[in-house]
Amino acid sequence: MLGARRPDSSAALLSAILFLHIQAAVAGSGSDPLLHVGGYDGKQMNVTCLSVGWYPKPKVLWRNGRRQRLPSKVEKISRNRGLFDVSSSVVVTEHSDPTLICAIRPSSPGPEKVSAILISDEFFPQFSSWKVGLFLFLSVCVCLLFLPACYLWRVQRAKRKSSNLTTKK
Repeated sequence: MLGARRPDSSAALLSAILFLHIQAAVAGSGSDPLLHVGGYDGKQMNVTCLSVGWYPKPKVLWRNGRRQRLPSKVEKISRNRGLFDVSSSVVVTEHSDPTLICAIRPSSPGPEKVSAILISDEFFPQFSSWKVGLFLFLSVCVCLLFLPACYLWRVQRAKRKSSNLTTKK
């Protein structure tokens, strides 16, 4: 039995190599997440994260700028030709952290894919009630000063016209 190999060890090694090769060929890392801002109504908006081509089924994680996890409003996972497409949405309000991070993490070991967006404060204009009240008060004051000034100007002009007429006679 010189030169004979142990069939158990070589077969196990060969099956392990084939398993790893097949598993690597089947796993799909998916696309980079695409972020879409929509559904804006002045007080809140929806931000949607979309990624396609994952296997196995991925997990979607939303985080803010301080890396705190956020709950997603809607999460849809669909299967297309054996690969998973994932879509997840969160609601952003004026009190939310302006930085949103969407991370797609595979179920099996592998790199997660991340996209981030910074929501501008201009989407949520800040109108303080005291500022509105001050603006209205100042507008009324200007009107109250302007109207008597116009009246006095007209009276003075009428007096000048009448005095010019009497001096010409």
